[in-house]
Amino acid sequence: MFPSRCNHPLGFGDYRATRVMDQDDGAIVERVLAGDRDAFAILIDRHREGATRFAWRILRGRGDTEDVVQEAWLHAFLDLAELRARDRFVAWLLGIVMNLAKSRLRARRETPVGDWAGGRAIREFVWMDAEPTPEARQEARELHDRIWSALGALPQEQQETVQLHYVDGLRVWEIAALVGVPAGTVKARLHRARGRLRRTLAVELGVPLDMGGRRQEEKMIPVTVDDLIFRVPKEGEIRYLQVPEWRPPNVGALRVVLLKEREGQRALPIWVGAVEGDAIALAMAGIGTPRPMSLSLMYRVLGAADIAIERVVVTALRDNIFYATLTLKIGGTLHEIDARPSDAITLALYAGAPVFVTPEMLELPIVVHAPDALRALEIHNERARIEKGRPVEDPPMEWRSFRSLPDPRTAPR
Repeated sequence: MFPSRCNHPLGFGDYRATRVMDQDDGAIVERVLAGDRDAFAILIDRHREGATRFAWRILRGRGDTEDVVQEAWLHAFLDLAELRARDRFVAWLLGIVMNLAKSRLRARRETPVGDWAGGRAIREFVWMDAEPTPEARQEARELHDRIWSALGALPQEQQETVQLHYVDGLRVWEIAALVGVPAGTVKARLHRARGRLRRTLAVELGVPLDMGGRRQEEKMIPVTVDDLIFRVPKEGEIRYLQVPEWRPPNVGALRVVLLKEREGQRALPIWVGAVEGDAIALAMAGIGTPRPMSLSLMYRVLGAADIAIERVVVTALRDNIFYATLTLKIGGTLHEIDARPSDAITLALYAGAPVFVTPEMLELPIVVHAPDALRALEIHNERARIEKGRPVEDPPMEWRSFRSLPDPRTAPR
């Protein structure tokens, strides 16, 4: 599709091409715009690898990455005259790649199964009537307006950096490549932006600025891993743990982790994959395996390195995917790490560390009354079966608490 150099005897053309290749991007852009379309191949050769790496970091798929990069080169070739700063070709190209990659992600619509397994919410699972009141809607609109007003008051370069990092999800090095500044500059802009936003919103919302980590922790709601729920046959043998040395399970593909507030009956159901759920079940029951499973091995490695697991917090639900943080104590210093809820909860069980949720998690419409959790799941399962036209399960299945299932240590393997 794009111009390329051809093999030919060494001569004046090669000398000319070598001189062109030695020029910087700005000079080559000028040559292309002046009519030397073959010079665009030099830009492709220079920046194909970087554009591909950048697209891959966003899309994580070879086919999508190749499609987006090819389309980005086409856009760049056709719209080259729109590039005002000729010497910023790379940043302009990566901006095209980013926009196309984001469009490709939106087109996917569904989240990859690999993310679902770590903790998700099932759509349309509503046990409580969570329709917001007019007052709640008004408060949300006012908060939204205040936040956008605070963002709008930032200097332009800080607005851009905050947008790319916190909204578009780009990492520091990706932003640095995109806007053409050192990574240290990006970090400084983010630091200054956070400080200005904190001061502005503290005044707007009447929140004191001296709130430290301990005060933040007090806002978290302590929960217990109250139960793990399986979809199992109503009759006959139940094999429910996926351990390599054991017989294959005959239960449903998903598990439901129930996080119940310590001082109440509200419970947050988090759907996890079979492997993730079984790791939680083994940790809850204190059951070992002939060889350590992945998270059991990780816990042992952390202990050997004298790294303590301080706490786990389930922090957010976005696009039906739950997010969590794992706080580790390394050499007397606390480090907060993003984690899948399933992995973080398993490690907390091994370590006996406390688990928390943010207050918003217990206001979600999927929250159930803990004693009614099994009934709520059955109602949802039957409703979903009817709405999607699925046949009745054969053999008949039901939701059962992990605590009511046979001890796997004495079951046939």
